[in-house]
Amino acid sequence: MYSTAAYYVAAMVAIVFGLSPKFGAVIAATPGGVLGGITVILYGMIGLLGAKIWIENRVNFANPVNLVPVAAGIIIAIGNTSLVITDEFELSGIALGTIVAVAAYHLAKAVAPAHLTNEGALISVGRSGVHDDDLATGSASGARSGRGTARAGSGAKRSSGSRPGASSRTQRSKGSGGRRS
Repeated sequence: MYSTAAYYVAAMVAIVFGLSPKFGAVIAATPGGVLGGITVILYGMIGLLGAKIWIENRVNFANPVNLVPVAAGIIIAIGNTSLVITDEFELSGIALGTIVAVAAYHLAKAVAPAHLTNEGALISVGRSGVHDDDLATGSASGARSGRGTARAGSGAKRSSGSRPGASSRTQRSKGSGGRRS
């Protein structure tokens, strides 16, 4: 869980440090390798938090409408790609990758066959997906639709070998040593 109050405090502290010449001198005296290592970890964590959001919202990357725009955006963002608009304006890095991913997703959604576009949105607004408070109360989105939502460590018990949505005949046969009853 993340607290938005912590982000506000961190932003205010960063602004105060940014206005301090002594803090700027400390940053300027830090070796480039150390700052490089810090930024690698920082951007890696940001990327993994994005992947966590996709996993929680069960984005289907087997669908090319979802896969291609994200793949293109990530490669453009981490590569040394830039788009020079004018002599004074250039898009590159994360900004260009984000624009490509969003624009390509909407373009792919517009031109893709209907069977590839009816799976829901890549980016959802609101409370879709599985959240920690849903798991604690047992009211995950799958529970509302009648599908099993047990997760490892969530406290939900399931017989060994069973899976959500499996028929009772399949569960009985697994419980009887693989023989059908």
